[in-house]
Amino acid sequence: MKAAAEALLSGEVLDVSYRTRHKNGNLIWVHLNGRRMGPQADVIRFYAVFTGMSAETRIFQEMVNETADGIYVIAKENYELLYVNESKDLFAGGRDCLGEKCYKALHHRDEVSGFCTLGCHEPDGGEHEMAVPGTGRYYSTRFRETVWNGIPAYVKFISDITQEVTTRKEKERLEQYFQTILSNLPGGVAVVHYEKDGSMTPEFLSDGFAAITEMTPDEAWRLYKEDAMAGVHPDDREHVTEQMNEYIASEARSWKIIYRLKKGSDGYVWVKNNLSLIENEGGERRVYAMYQDMTKEREEQEKLRRQYQDMLMQHYHTHGADTLVLGHCNVTQNRILEISDYTGSGLLDTFGTVRDEFFTGIGGFIVDEKERRQFYERYLNKPSLEAYSQ
Repeated sequence: MKAAAEALLSGEVLDVSYRTRHKNGNLIWVHLNGRRMGPQADVIRFYAVFTGMSAETRIFQEMVNETADGIYVIAKENYELLYVNESKDLFAGGRDCLGEKCYKALHHRDEVSGFCTLGCHEPDGGEHEMAVPGTGRYYSTRFRETVWNGIPAYVKFISDITQEVTTRKEKERLEQYFQTILSNLPGGVAVVHYEKDGSMTPEFLSDGFAAITEMTPDEAWRLYKEDAMAGVHPDDREHVTEQMNEYIASEARSWKIIYRLKKGSDGYVWVKNNLSLIENEGGERRVYAMYQDMTKEREEQEKLRRQYQDMLMQHYHTHGADTLVLGHCNVTQNRILEISDYTGSGLLDTFGTVRDEFFTGIGGFIVDEKERRQFYERYLNKPSLEAYSQ
């Protein structure tokens, strides 16, 4: 219609091929040639000539609509090449090979190639992948039956997809490598999409993550698929959120958070989450999280804490009658935590709760200079930390 309208306005020759409906209901190709008669006026005459097209011409018209690097018409009975058209240097290499066997002319074989899709697929026009051994090349092929000058034949379309297949195989190799690493890592792994509003949506949960939380992979995904915080203990959520915000603001390469996650059965499991943030060029942020079960460590810490408390209680209850000052302190934080002052001289009020200053003040009571120096070399923060490190 567009071509006819343009010819009517311009007065140029109309020359177009198109499909129309045959009386038997099938679509057929026809050729329309025509031209406007005389100048434009209220009444315009246009002559038109309609011509039927042969089967071969129709095939050519259909080929025009195909996007392929190579088009081949192959005799169905003996595999002779009846037509070759390559827009790229695929197999024929520009030489005249009509009449030759397709496997000989295109692949230099003495018989039908096992990799050729003509022998292993139906001529339904479906797309199939073909790898040519020894070349490292991959092709997308599709073919269907036709009749060429009265000869039953296949028309085959081939496109070079080597780059696409190579990229796909490399991606599959890396994914396999990634999956192998994940399956052998201790603990669990999650990949979480970090939104601008601070919300986090999981994109991947490893089987190891499910195992830590005593769930099946499906159960873990159902719980976390909408919100990465769904299984965090209610008492720990604020802490985790604050830590995440601090991590993002700090621009640190990694971060660690210890908190509790819901187990498939009742209860929670303590985990250490080692975080790494990766941002792509588009500004999308993803958090790679590696989880470690901290249950045993927490139990050991609690055991040590109980032992420490027992030791303190024993320490306070078993002091001798000649004890002057009794207490405990945090060397790392340089703080006096608690003392019992039996001298009645208000030591904390005098020297304060800063540990080094407190012990320096106590040392001032030692009259002998040598003994005072020995006291400082043992009880000030620096020698205490050195002794601890040993």
